[in-house]
Amino acid sequence: MPEPRESVEHSTARPPTKVFRGHELNSIISCVVYFHDGRQIASGSSDMTVRIWNVESGQQEGESLIHYTGINGIAISPDGKNITSRVTDKVVVWNVARREKLYEIKMLENDVLSWTRPAVPVAYSTGGRWIAAGSLPGDKLHLWDLDTGSPAKKPLTSVKSVKCLAFSPNGPQIASSPGRAKAYVRVWDAKTGQEIGQPLVLEHTHNNVSCLAVIVGGRRVVSGSFDNTVRVWDLETRLQTRGPFHAQSSIYS
Repeated sequence: MPEPRESVEHSTARPPTKVFRGHELNSIISCVVYFHDGRQIASGSSDMTVRIWNVESGQQEGESLIHYTGINGIAISPDGKNITSRVTDKVVVWNVARREKLYEIKMLENDVLSWTRPAVPVAYSTGGRWIAAGSLPGDKLHLWDLDTGSPAKKPLTSVKSVKCLAFSPNGPQIASSPGRAKAYVRVWDAKTGQEIGQPLVLEHTHNNVSCLAVIVGGRRVVSGSFDNTVRVWDLETRLQTRGPFHAQSSIYS
């Protein structure tokens, strides 16, 4: 008799509650992020813009943030005042209220991207002091101190690439993963740049890990995968503690 499965049910037939229109026709929307108050969302696209939308009305708010190339990733600061965008060779920090570029941070030469590699991870620390950005196909996790706009540490060397990353909500720890099946999750201390403990192996079945989140308390990490499952792991024991929770299609975020 087959083992019972924990299931996340959803209907593929349910129509969208709202459609946000404004990016150029046939452009690729590579990333969408909610502001922390839930009233706005930001989207990045191959049309070289980041746009901010009112969730209630579905309308774009203010001017678009214009870039010179497609957008690979975006993140919202915890206070909602800044947006950080990841493009081919830079990380760009913007003031939301003024729609003004604050500064740009140049990437290393071997971490330059094409916008055809969308959804490169960018994340703020809970207090908003640090921002981290991954790299594809490079093996570096980049970390900056936003008080100075300077690198907080030398790039942290990960495994193969950095496709997923997440800050712990209650401390300066970062979890990163190259996103491949049986991928390693490595945990880093943002203050020291040192790896914490041994890598955790995410044994999703034959498909890429697409997203990570660290649960409040910092002891557990949640992984989603293109194998249609979500799993929970203990960072102290390095063992799976919950799941797999099965969805009907791939998990993206």
